Formats: sequence, C-alpha cells, structure tokens
Amino acid sequence: MGGMIRLAFVCLSFFTCVTRQVRASEGDQAQGYRGCVQRCTAVGRAWWPGLIDGIAPSMCERADVIPGLDWDPFFLRLSGWNCEDDCKYHCMHLQEQHRDLQGLPVAKYHGKWPFVRVLGYQEFCSSMFSLLNLVAHVVGYRRLNNVCQQLNEISKEHAYPYLYLIAVSALFNINTWFWSWMFHMRDTPFTEAMDYLSASSNLFMGCFLCIVRVGGLRRSSDVSAVGVPVALVALAHMFYMLLVKFDYGWNMTVCLTCGIGQACVWMVWVIYVTHPIRWHFIFFFVGMHGIMLLEVLDFPPIMWGLVDTHSLWHLLTPPFVLLWYSFFEHDARHNAERHLCVVLSPDHLGRNKGDNKDD
Repeated sequence: MGGMIRLAFVCLSFFTCVTRQVRASEGDQAQGYRGCVQRCTAVGRAWWPGLIDGIAPSMCERADVIPGLDWDPFFLRLSGWNCEDDCKYHCMHLQEQHRDLQGLPVAKYHGKWPFVRVLGYQEFCSSMFSLLNLVAHVVGYRRLNNVCQQLNEISKEHAYPYLYLIAVSALFNINTWFWSWMFHMRDTPFTEAMDYLSASSNLFMGCFLCIVRVGGLRRSSDVSAVGVPVALVALAHMFYMLLVKFDYGWNMTVCLTCGIGQACVWMVWVIYVTHPIRWHFIFFFVGMHGIMLLEVLDFPPIMWGLVDTHSLWHLLTPPFVLLWYSFFEHDARHNAERHLCVVLSPDHLGRNKGDNKDD
C-alpha cells in the first residue's frame, strides 16, 4: 500500500536533490553581464549600451525616487534584496534583451532561468506551488489521523501502529516544502543549504519509514535499532555538507543511494505481499514519473516569465500528496481488517463514529 505512494515520493525527493544545478551558468559568466553588475553597484544604475538609458534598481540609493510613492523597495527589503542583488536582476534582464536582439536563446543565471520578479519573489509560481504542497501534507495527514481515530474507537487493541511514524514523516515533508518556498522566494546561500538539506533529510526519513513498514516492525526496541543508525548517518551527512564542504556531487550520490535503494525495496514489497491496493501503484508510479519528465524538458519561463517546468512540477504534485495519505488510510483499514476479520468501509467507520456520539 504505502509502498506504492512512498516509492513515488522517494523519487520526488530524490529528483529534488539531483536536479539542483551548480551555481555558475552561461548568463552570469558573460562579460557583458559582469560589467553591467559592476557599473550598477558602483553608480546605482543598470544600463546596457545600445538598449535604453538605464534602469535605476529600487534597492540602490538614487535621487529620482519620491519617498512614499515607490512601494517596490518595501517588498524587496522584506524578502532580503540588497543593491547588488537588485543590480544582478536588472542586468540579467537587460542582457536577455540584448541576446534576444541578436537572436540568441535564453540563458540561465546562477543555475536559474531569468524569471520576472513579483513582490520580491524570485520564482513566484514555484514558491506559491511549494506552499500548496505544504498545505496538502497538512490536509492529508489530518484526514489520515481522523480515520485512525475512528479505527481506534472500534478496537484500540489493533490501532494502526505506524501512525506516529507517518506523523514524523509529515513534519519532515512540511519542513521540506517550507524551505522550498523560502528558497524559491529568495535564493541565498542559507536558503539553498536549508533546501538541499531538508530534501536529503526527508530521504533519510523515507528510508526509516520504508524499513519499519516493510519489515513490519512494531516493538519500540526494533524501531530504535533502525532509527538510531539512520539518524547518525543523516547527521554525519549534514555535518559534512555544512562544516566540511558543501559538495553538490556528494549530495547527489547520497540522494541516489537513498532514493533508488528504498524505491526498489518498496516496489518488491508491494508486489510480494499482494497488498489489496497494489494495482494503484501502477497509476501512481506512471503518473508521478510522467510529471518528473517536466524536469527533463526544462524550458525557459513562459506566461509573462513566471512559469517553467519546475513550477509546473510543483503545481501537479499536491494531488499525489493527498493520494499518498489516502493509501495510508487504506493500509490502516487493511491492518484492522486482518486482526478483526471484518471488512471496514468508510461508511461503516462513519456510522460507528455516529453511534458512539449517540451513546
């Protein structure tokens, strides 16, 4: 059950880790761009020979801004922009105008496409869609928790034993999408590090959940015997990334190992145990990987410079988040049915809950 949905989200977290690019890109390595940024930070005005008179970045001091009438700096300061960042933004778009006149394709800057900034958000759509995923995890877990509470009312002796672990996993996912929101809002060394490490820690949590659920571990001693080594490995990885070297290649290797390893385990398990909803795995697996193909396409922003393949990927994942928790609901019911030797439908749970209220 949970295996099929967990497998796809293993791949989701894995793809998050491995598709992040090294900072240097064609656009920011161009001499024209570098010269524009140097001039802008020195005189407070971004300009490009042959295009326009110039653009005065909002975050650089200048005399032509009337206090109280220019609202843009408020949102930029709120999201942490400074004069140099603002100069880079305007020089990026000036260079893209120049490249367009020369018939050159859109270039990337520091590993990102040249998005149009909205209210200080560097990647507005990706940031907003990350929040949708965060909300989806909150809603999905609450629904799962309600189902488990209803099952507890039927038989507390056979309560779903993995709910607490899924709750921890939900917190890891919420944390991951929070930092995805922050990173897409403003790409800084801090938000980048938190985004990378939250994604990789989510994979380690996925390994933990995979071993416990597939192994059918219920005793606290067995769970701890798995959790402690996984936690130590995760902490060692974060220590290396933060204090030794922020190594993109090493992080990719860790993500590949964790992601592919647990994906294979989930796949074998869900087929081997012949879980009642194992056929959902085919739809979920194909659908999730179909969405991931958007990352392979990787085209420049469309729709007023706001939407790219990565933002579309974030937009399409929330329904699968809800499907993930829905599968855990089925797993909880299946667990109760095996012990009570009865078939429990959602209608039965609803009637049971209503009967308890009447009592």
